[in-house]
Amino acid sequence: METHINTHSQLIKRLRAQPVSVPNLLPIFSSWPGAVNPHWRALVPVMNARIDSLFPEPAKATKLKRCDFAHLASTRWPLAGFNELYILAFLSLWLVTWDDQIDDTKRSLSNDFEAAEQYRRETLYFVAQCLDLDITEGLPRSYNDSIFVPDDPIVQSFDVIGEALRDAYTYGSLLLLPITSFFCLNLK
Repeated sequence: METHINTHSQLIKRLRAQPVSVPNLLPIFSSWPGAVNPHWRALVPVMNARIDSLFPEPAKATKLKRCDFAHLASTRWPLAGFNELYILAFLSLWLVTWDDQIDDTKRSLSNDFEAAEQYRRETLYFVAQCLDLDITEGLPRSYNDSIFVPDDPIVQSFDVIGEALRDAYTYGSLLLLPITSFFCLNLK
């Protein structure tokens, strides 16, 4: 362990001594829309209400509100309509908070691999269920018997995103969504 720390410290010292030049990235992004969505300010109270509904503890809610997911979505998707922008902002919030459930060292999932795996399996199943995708292979029998409703409010809140995606895409395009969504969303 000590060798790793020394190697890390040595690397930092060497990097600090080196000049760093960042090339002009503007030509690369010249076709990228450089605006803020006009629905940004109208989306802020909607996102704040959503955060309050998911996080009743004021400290966590305040911290998430400061992240301003409405502004994040508005700068990434400046041409989206209000409903699409809401779903994109909520998807950003969902991804960050879902990941925090596992990474947060104050929560049991960060220290319990099996519980974290169960959380991931339940999330995968619920997301597939929300998207009307059949991924029952390899899942416990209890998932296949009925409609699954997760206990975790973060996981459960994907239902809004799933409904919007089902309304906007065909079954075939939903199957390709995990592969193409990153590229498509970043190009718009």
